[in-house]
Amino acid sequence: MTTLLAILTIIAIIIGPILAVQAQQLIEFLKQKREEKRRLFMVLMATRARPLVPEHVQALNMIDVTFSGKGMVYAIFRGKRKKEEAVIEAWSELRDHLFNYPQQLQAKPGIDIPAEDKTSYQNRCNTWVSRKDELLIELLAKMAESLNYHFDKVLLKRGAYTPAGYGETEYEQLQIRKGLAGIFQGSKSIPIHIVESSHDQEKLSQKTTQQEKSNNKS
Repeated sequence: MTTLLAILTIIAIIIGPILAVQAQQLIEFLKQKREEKRRLFMVLMATRARPLVPEHVQALNMIDVTFSGKGMVYAIFRGKRKKEEAVIEAWSELRDHLFNYPQQLQAKPGIDIPAEDKTSYQNRCNTWVSRKDELLIELLAKMAESLNYHFDKVLLKRGAYTPAGYGETEYEQLQIRKGLAGIFQGSKSIPIHIVESSHDQEKLSQKTTQQEKSNNKS
């Protein structure tokens, strides 16, 4: 018995520091993973009202890598793994929706698109945007839950502040891109208007006066 106790004591002395190091490494790994997820969540929260900015798109594309819970650690913490799987599922649903944007109307050269087609297209776009917003809020809610944050979905949807100028600028940039694309595709043309300047009008008036004087003399 004494010999067995001595052997166990020696094993504990040898293995103890190793286990302590492994435990510390595990703690550091979990802290690092949580910080990565937190930063990603913060970016999406800060840009949720401006989905066209590059930071928002980059953060979405990092979800699969950041929230892919695999390995022995996640096998032990099954509850944590389920929460991260819920994030991946929410992102997959949003991504699938983003890839199914309503097909843009194509106008033939010289032929205007019927008004009813434009209205139908606009309605489809509005429906698509509303659904996209719902899926984004659902994704943010799942991410918040995985990080043990408590956010109401109404707050996630209504709590974002974006100055009106940001929205106007993004809308104008979008219209410019669409206009240029239409010109390059041949479906749109650049309107040209001839406008007389005040200098040209003055010269024309002088010429007319001289012509009238010449006619009177003759």
